[in-house]
Amino acid sequence: LAIDHRSQFDDMLAELGTVDAGQVTRFKDLSLRALHGLAKGDPRYGMLLDGRFGARALEAAADMPYWIGRPIEEPGSRPVRFEGSPDVGMTLREWPSNHVVKCLVFYHPDDDAEMRAQQDRQLLRLFDACRRTRHEFLLEIIASKHGAVDSNTVATVIDHVYTLGIFPDWWKLEPTTDTAAWAACEKAILRHDPLCRGIVLLGLSAPQDEVLAGIVAAAAFPLVKGFAVGRTIFHDVARQWLTGQIDDATAIHTLGDNMRVLVEGWRNARGAGEAA
Repeated sequence: LAIDHRSQFDDMLAELGTVDAGQVTRFKDLSLRALHGLAKGDPRYGMLLDGRFGARALEAAADMPYWIGRPIEEPGSRPVRFEGSPDVGMTLREWPSNHVVKCLVFYHPDDDAEMRAQQDRQLLRLFDACRRTRHEFLLEIIASKHGAVDSNTVATVIDHVYTLGIFPDWWKLEPTTDTAAWAACEKAILRHDPLCRGIVLLGLSAPQDEVLAGIVAAAAFPLVKGFAVGRTIFHDVARQWLTGQIDDATAIHTLGDNMRVLVEGWRNARGAGEAA
């Protein structure tokens, strides 16, 4: 479950008007409870949680066996900027060692030279900080917001990142039903780093059926290890809970059901691929 969102909840709070930030914190607590109810201690599950609205959930998750990713980027920044201290390494030294550092970068191969140079400098700083503090690094690439995308677009970005000397432990990539694009991404990663832990699929707030179609396409590639989807799972539930239309128990139940649909879709798709 990806629920490290900050700007999206800021927008929701501004739109609703009568809800305070403390309610978002409580909703993220409920989201952890929903995940735990579904996972029941299975360490193959995990969450992306932020330190702003999700600090309490991060603390609670410390006593659970789940994978935890945590964002370092300022939401929507391009070129990417980092939250916390001007020295990103100082920020990461305060994070538990099992928090995977997640950084979303809006990067397209056709960006101008200055934009690419600024983004590259920031990624090099962050990668160095992650290695010095012994944190795993998850790099999330979204290319489609800033240019046309074909079967080689994201793979080109991946190749470029490796040529900088940056070796993410994880990649988080956009959904697509283009199997040629998945093949190109997997080939690029394995060519540079056969020990990479893998890829997780993001959702881009797509409708559930579109996310499931993306899961089916991605599950055929062994380097894809699963998904990290957010608003497709929680957005409508959050709005209903924040406006008092549903109670805690209903929110937890609905979040769990929404996650379960994607989990079952993933397992079915992966199982079909392995059988083939």
